[in-house]
Amino acid sequence: MKLQKKIIIFFLILLSINLFSQIYNPQKEINIKLRVVLIYESNIYGQKDFVTMKGINLSDKKLYTLEIAPRWFLKKDFFRSISPGQIINITGALSIGKKNWILVREISYESQTISLRTKQGFPLWRVPLK
Repeated sequence: MKLQKKIIIFFLILLSINLFSQIYNPQKEINIKLRVVLIYESNIYGQKDFVTMKGINLSDKKLYTLEIAPRWFLKKDFFRSISPGQIINITGALSIGKKNWILVREISYESQTISLRTKQGFPLWRVPLK
């Protein structure tokens, strides 16, 4: 096989791993209670303002990365009502390709619940308005 073909195949494999690692799988859905460690913005799906969180699972003490939503989708009071040190409950699916990475479908804290995805995992920020 020519070197050029090998390079193309290599990059196609890398691309497919990246694309499939972010598919929401309802069969891998979990519910966990976490202590928020960090809230920050990262570049996910080409969006520089994607809100991401780090949280420690209260039962097994593992650190998880939580993929939340684009900043524009979240209400402004989200950032005033969730802060490091706070305990939250999340429902989401473990990522296929990233260790301890959760695609969050729902966040619950105090008496509030924020839905971010449909039960099938489709992002609500991409659902057309009716």
